[in-house]
Amino acid sequence: MVFAFFCVLGSTVTLAATKETALFDFTLEYGNGGYFPVSTLVMDQAGNLYGITYEQLGLWYWGATVFKLSPGASGWTATTTFTWDYNNVPDISTALAVDQAGNLYGEDGGGLYELIGATYQVYLVPGLGSGTITLDQAGNIYGWSYNGAESFVFELSPGQNGWTENVLYEFPQGGGSFTSTLVLGSSGEIYGNGYSGSAGLFKLSKVHGTWTLTTLYSYPYNDAGPLSADAKGNLYTITGLDGGQNVEVMKFTKGHGVWNAKILYTFQTPPSGLNWRSPLLAGKYGSVYGTTRAGGEGHCSDADQEEGCGTVFKIGPVKGIWTETILHEFNPKLDNKSNPHDGASPYGGLIFDASGKLVGTTAHGGDVFKGEKACPNGCGTVFEIAP
Repeated sequence: MVFAFFCVLGSTVTLAATKETALFDFTLEYGNGGYFPVSTLVMDQAGNLYGITYEQLGLWYWGATVFKLSPGASGWTATTTFTWDYNNVPDISTALAVDQAGNLYGEDGGGLYELIGATYQVYLVPGLGSGTITLDQAGNIYGWSYNGAESFVFELSPGQNGWTENVLYEFPQGGGSFTSTLVLGSSGEIYGNGYSGSAGLFKLSKVHGTWTLTTLYSYPYNDAGPLSADAKGNLYTITGLDGGQNVEVMKFTKGHGVWNAKILYTFQTPPSGLNWRSPLLAGKYGSVYGTTRAGGEGHCSDADQEEGCGTVFKIGPVKGIWTETILHEFNPKLDNKSNPHDGASPYGGLIFDASGKLVGTTAHGGDVFKGEKACPNGCGTVFEIAP
């Protein structure tokens, strides 16, 4: 069980003088990685970045592309490694996973797949999977699946004769929908945010050879965003995103065998465009980072855009007070001479690169001066920020 200790240490907002740099501008040029990137990026051991771009027609996504960004002396080069047509297009909240050999894994409308060498798609289990998957150091794959009648947590293990599927836990009928990627614990346990009657943080652990579910915490607003973890195994999430009176950043820590829940920060007003499908990124010294697809001082003309072009934020202790720091407000105005390639609408989450900088994507913005290769509101960017 969790001993719920609520402690709001501060609700202060500051604006940081950090520099955001657009690493790459997407265009309509064929083979250039597609356009409208919305997924959270992944990075392989060589420093290459991978993500998914989406081609939109009205309210429908009719195509998607896996892109690879490779660093070089003259900048970043984008290549298209795989494309979907209107069949089996993955959900826009789905991120890729990459193993030590550079193979990519993900889930789309056809099931759980592997992109061998990031290019050749093989379905490991057709029809399996409903979200972003997790890899462990041994190459095992963990995720959850929902087929309309039942949901379960699964493990796929590689072997000489292919992959072996193991159902670790099956939820009661009608229960067990999820809002996050599963998080793997140091002792083989599995954590997640999900619904089985009500929203809660759960743990799956093996007891006498049987996987057992324990609800560690029930969220007061009956909702929660994705779950993430830091290097010490502490867990983080955002609650109150679906009609709650307060939008709160929560941290769960384990001490002496007991999980403790703490509210680190309560947003002064519900942040516009907060990306509840994208996990917080835990950094050093207890700080966490995230994005909002809207909000900030930018002025965007996109029809589906809320006020503002989006922000990158940090929540962390400043002189003992938990503070929200706006690291960047996206503002892709044509007269923005300080950053003419600024992005807009960061739907995905953030990652750290090898130097400790934050890297993410924006669905819009970027270079709009490329003639026929340009999108009206920009085709999107990959950006970095020194936190």
